[in-house]
Amino acid sequence: MKPQEIKKKYFIEVENKRYKCVFCKQTYKENVTRMVLHFQSCKKVPSSINKTTPNQLDTYFLQHQNDSSLNSASAIKNIQDQNSNLKKGNITTFMDGMNSNEQEHLWKLLATAIYSTATPFSIVENDYWIQFFKALRPSFIPPSRHLISNKLLDDEYIQMSINVNKKVNEAFVFGIQIDGWSNIRNEPIMNIIITTPEPVVYKSFSTTTSRHTAEYVANELSIVIDSIGKNRCLGVVSDNAASMKKAWTILKNDPRYKDLPIAYYSCIYHTLNLLVHDIFKLKNVSALEEVAKTIVKTINNTHILKSTFVIIQKSKKEQFAWSDDDNVVKKLGNIQMHIVEFLFWYKIDKVLDLMKPITEWIKKLESDNPYVSDVFYALNDISSLLTLKLPNIDFLSDEEKTSILESFEHRQCMDLHAMHYASSILDLRHKGQHLSQINDIAGVEYILNVATAIIPEETQQIMIELAQYRSNEGLWSNNFIWSTEIKNLNPFTWWKGICGSSYLSKIAVAILSLHSSSAATERSFSTLSLIHTQKRNRLTNERAAKLLYIHQNRNNFKKSSISKNKPCKERPVNTIYHDTNEIDYQFTPGPSTLRTSTPGPSTPRPSTPGLSTPRPSTPGPSTFMATSTP
Repeated sequence: MKPQEIKKKYFIEVENKRYKCVFCKQTYKENVTRMVLHFQSCKKVPSSINKTTPNQLDTYFLQHQNDSSLNSASAIKNIQDQNSNLKKGNITTFMDGMNSNEQEHLWKLLATAIYSTATPFSIVENDYWIQFFKALRPSFIPPSRHLISNKLLDDEYIQMSINVNKKVNEAFVFGIQIDGWSNIRNEPIMNIIITTPEPVVYKSFSTTTSRHTAEYVANELSIVIDSIGKNRCLGVVSDNAASMKKAWTILKNDPRYKDLPIAYYSCIYHTLNLLVHDIFKLKNVSALEEVAKTIVKTINNTHILKSTFVIIQKSKKEQFAWSDDDNVVKKLGNIQMHIVEFLFWYKIDKVLDLMKPITEWIKKLESDNPYVSDVFYALNDISSLLTLKLPNIDFLSDEEKTSILESFEHRQCMDLHAMHYASSILDLRHKGQHLSQINDIAGVEYILNVATAIIPEETQQIMIELAQYRSNEGLWSNNFIWSTEIKNLNPFTWWKGICGSSYLSKIAVAILSLHSSSAATERSFSTLSLIHTQKRNRLTNERAAKLLYIHQNRNNFKKSSISKNKPCKERPVNTIYHDTNEIDYQFTPGPSTLRTSTPGPSTPRPSTPGLSTPRPSTPGPSTFMATSTP
């Protein structure tokens, strides 16, 4: 390639007869010789480009000996220096080198990968990993275990704290989730999650010798509320433990928070799980569960049965299959009579059908998405179906049926708060149409209290817009807003994106950003159990808390960024709601007066623990073993 071609192809004229290299952006005056030398020494020139050979350069120099610029001693010295540097550069390109900044950067990347995947620190001392690092980049020296568990961990924790605090401070309002747990050493741990509405781990600490009393819990909550901003706190959700409920009372009576619209409410996920436990405590249901567990344990604990079960599952495409192997039949023993008994499977079907709406709602309401407006309708749906299905379960006594209804009445009364009614009113799918007058007024009053606390100067306009929203006037008179495609949006997204120009939207977004459960806290404990394992039981609580903080928050941030880049596809409300009858849920327990009608479309039946056993559709011969395929 000729020098002039190099100039034309790989240099761009910028200004004042100066030219810029297209690869490294280095600028030169219009001097073809220097441009050619730079082109040959430029490390950013792709290897696929045919560079000018030294012989071609020599020819070029001989042809231009008489040029005044090349005759000068300084110009010749310049060329010699650049040729010398060029030779050095060509040699070093074959050697892998790394400066301290690049080394530290790679250390941080490796540390982040270790913390975000709950990988043991010993990975940096493993011979095979060291061998892999050397093959990947010979000049890279892995950080020591001490460095990974101390300085790099502290640096990552500080950086994550900055990101978390920024997210919390930018939130218009926030909610709090709190729960306790015991680690692998049976030491008490307490986690506090902040919802913005995306959940972030805000605090994880060991309570050491302190008991989880109401006073202790209330004090920890008050520290968090005050540190973030009490005027922006809109809700505190926890399980139904007595100490938690008493802590709510302490905070409600505290002069600092007495006049604030902070909703203290129970986790719907815990409430529905307690309802399931209440049902399985009944004599007839408990006996059925024991038989089902015995069948499952017998199959799983016997190699021949388990292997036969798996083989038939994989080989048969139909839902049910049988084995006539004599060895298999002998292994079944006493459970054989139950497997082929039609009455046993009939009872199993009835119990699973009764559990179906409860498990469906648990699955949805334990999500990290804010579904607080669905709580009232979840309880409505479950109540209607319990009332409809219980009379058809003939193996339960009348006392047991009454006990289930009373248990549900007790559980739902301690779960609902005025905030739930307010969120139901602000949910575009319902607009509070199934609330009783008392609950409707309670919901409107809560909206007023939130508006007064957050943006008092716009309270009157907010109440005017609330009336317009409920009567489809003003902004809400537009049919487009109520179109099917728009109504299938999450209510939180609908208010924030479609009705964001209204003052009411600020209050709606604030209330609908609260979570229906404290499931995010439970997930943080699951993550902690993956970090603080039996093999890592020497891990200090402080270090484990930092690892949890980094791991959970980094993954939450990643999920949040992914979900924001995806279109919102909410399930239509009628895929879960089986009934939408009006039920008057009061704050205090009272007699149940439920009105029911024909339920809507049913949902797929989830499996219930302890009852997920194989079932033949009809009783088969005693020499067959029933198996089910997924």
